[in-house]
Formats: sequence, C-alpha cells, structure tokens
Amino acid sequence: MTASPMRLGSGKTLLSDSSQPAGRSSQGLRSGPFRPAALPANRPTRVRLRSMLTLLVTLAIPAGAIADSITGQAIAVLDGDTFEIRDSANTIQRVRLSLIDAPEKHQDFSSDSKISLTELIQGKAVRVDIAGTGQHGGWIGKVWVDGLDANLEQIKRGMAWILAKPSPDPRYFDAEKDARMARRGIWSKDGAVPPWEYRNLEIRWRE
Repeated sequence: MTASPMRLGSGKTLLSDSSQPAGRSSQGLRSGPFRPAALPANRPTRVRLRSMLTLLVTLAIPAGAIADSITGQAIAVLDGDTFEIRDSANTIQRVRLSLIDAPEKHQDFSSDSKISLTELIQGKAVRVDIAGTGQHGGWIGKVWVDGLDANLEQIKRGMAWILAKPSPDPRYFDAEKDARMARRGIWSKDGAVPPWEYRNLEIRWRE
C-alpha cells in the first residue's frame, strides 16, 4: 500500500492513503446516494394502542359479568332483609338483601320476617354477591348460606316482597306467586301493604 502526497496552497503536504476502502470519504462517510437508517419501531405508540384495545374490550363486557363478593360470618340480623357480617378482615359491615323488601318495624310480620332470616343465617358462614351500595352506606347483594339463596328463601316463606318487578330472576316471581297462593306469611292476610307504600304513608304522617 502506498501513500501519495497532495500539495496544499501553504506549502504543506497531505498524504492521501490509497488503501482507504472505496466508497467512503476521508471523514468516514459513505459516498453515493443518501440512504437513511431504518427508524426504530415506535414502541410507545404500540403500547398506547394495546391499552386502548384493552379498554374497549373491558367496556364491552356487561357490568353484571364482573361480580364482587365478600365472605364472613353473619353476626346480627337487624330485620327481615338487613344484617351485619364480620368479614375475613374482621371488619363488621352492614348488608341489605337485594331484590326483596321485608316488612317495616311496625308492620305485620315484621318480627316473623326477622326471625326467619335469623334462622337462615345467624352465626353461619355466608357469601354476599355485591350488587351495589345502600343509600345510607353498607352493601346490597344476594346472600348465600349452606348453598341456599337467602333472598329467595325469604320470598318462598312469605317473609318479603319482590322489590324489583319484573324480577330479573324468574325464580323470585314464581316463589312469590307460590307463597301468595299458599297464603304464607305476609300473604295470609288480605290487603297487606308493601313496605315501600308503608314508608310513603309514614312520611306523609310526619308532614
């Protein structure tokens, strides 16, 4: 390999290395057409797209398909559709049975309804499938004990009315119809006043 001198205007010479690979300038840049390097993949954009897709899939799932529940021991029955549970964290929480409405304190069969729920759940391990929260705090949900739907059992025994009509669960409608035909509990007397109507009357009496 040989180096040939190059004359500069100042009289200085610059050696030109003929061994330099063809196609590169003296500054190490490739000669010829400019070819930009491939850009790195836009990873943040892909992450955002995946997040958006996950959100859309989540929103497409019906709300009822995502169910929360609490487990614990029923420690105190307050009335025919309300009780207190000591959960697995040793916290006491109030629970109201969903889909049903038991007689109010001064109504006929109020004590019977409370006794019925006490027999069903008092001191037992229960699971509450949460449906929502009450106006005054606490949970609203379906209560399971010994494999039984306690809410449905109260309807079967004639110890509560169906609160939501038509009921989202046809078994509740059938149970109420059967209890009415057999004149069990609240259906043993004609003209029984549903608790929601009783509460409205009570509000008027106070005004």
